[in-house]
Amino acid sequence: MADCLPDRTLARRKRAAEKIASRVAAQPAMLSYRSRQDETTRRDMVDGDLLLFRGKGLLSELIRHSTHSPYTHAGLLYRRRDRVFCLEAVGHGVRLVPVSWLLGEYAGGVDYFRVTGVKPRKKEAALDWAFSRLGAPYDLFGLARFALAMARHSVIPEDGNDSWFCSELVARAYVNVDEPLVDQVATFTSPAELGASSKVEFVGSLKLES
Repeated sequence: MADCLPDRTLARRKRAAEKIASRVAAQPAMLSYRSRQDETTRRDMVDGDLLLFRGKGLLSELIRHSTHSPYTHAGLLYRRRDRVFCLEAVGHGVRLVPVSWLLGEYAGGVDYFRVTGVKPRKKEAALDWAFSRLGAPYDLFGLARFALAMARHSVIPEDGNDSWFCSELVARAYVNVDEPLVDQVATFTSPAELGASSKVEFVGSLKLES
């Protein structure tokens, strides 16, 4: 059963949104990713870093309104040689897709955040754990619980199942290696709170909202 903490919960989410806004405003950068002439961005991307998405559509609008933030989706980066992939939980389950494909298909904006407050071996371990969840189902029930808790400004406990929504998967990956990105259970972590973590920094935008 959810514990009602309206003032603390709402204040925390607003602080997260304000922190993200100040970070992005302080370093407005459009990163070159698709150009073959400039592969600097791809070379600099590191396993376990984050992609945060500014989605469109009704669900994205609900998330945006509830979290007071533009971010509505989250994923983990994985590099293999000169290719970069995104490990993410979507409606079909946990999947791995090329970032180049994702940038072409995704309708909204995509921002790159570097995880700086965690040692590389821990980042790799977090990514390894997330890889072990590949093919796991999407946590639609957990997302509904999360949305209801946000609407009520309450918190919910971990549910212990092996299904995941986007920010839950990312948060749990780092919790699993004892390097939590936020002071919050994974089932109650929003994309906005990941972006506001003291262990990450905004690098730039891979795609702007159209």
